[in-house]
Amino acid sequence: MGEKYVVDGYCFKSQEEAAVAINEIEGIEYLRSRTNLKKPQNVLSVYDKIIDKELFKTPIGYGFLRELQQILYNSSEIEPEKIRSIPVASADEVKENKTKKSRGSKKKKLYLLPEEQEKKYKNKITNLIILNVLLVIALVVIIIITNNSDNTNILNYRERLEREYNEKEDELAVWDGQLKEKEQKLNEREKNMIQDNGTTVD
Repeated sequence: MGEKYVVDGYCFKSQEEAAVAINEIEGIEYLRSRTNLKKPQNVLSVYDKIIDKELFKTPIGYGFLRELQQILYNSSEIEPEKIRSIPVASADEVKENKTKKSRGSKKKKLYLLPEEQEKKYKNKITNLIILNVLLVIALVVIIIITNNSDNTNILNYRERLEREYNEKEDELAVWDGQLKEKEQKLNEREKNMIQDNGTTVD
């Protein structure tokens, strides 16, 4: 015996049918929360829409339709002629719907071609990786060239400014040394001249 699926007291032969029944329960709960069942006109509107759109396919959905139908029959506001019978899907229609679904799923599988898509994605990823590596290499080369360039730029300006400042400092130090030497020589000359003058006066 195959596995049985029980939903709300109903036993379904397949997992797919049980899933449909669960969806119908959720739909019924939604309709109950949105519909004022005390107003027959609202009930008739919902009842007709459910039938027109063929929303329910399981005994759970048909049970809810039957409940709405009873409300309409018990109402004095709705004429019995306006209350439609509940259409039940035949076994052939159910089979046909299942066949259409299975064909649709097969077509989708053929259309998706997972292996080919995987190859395409792998090729794209490989190309992107190669492109990124080339871009990184190009960026590194540009930085190296710019760093070694004689012109001051945003990458080497600090280093160049420090170098120029140090060079100026060295020049100033040399110049300062030369100045001190000259001052010393001048002082010595003055001393010699004073000494010479002093000797002459005596």
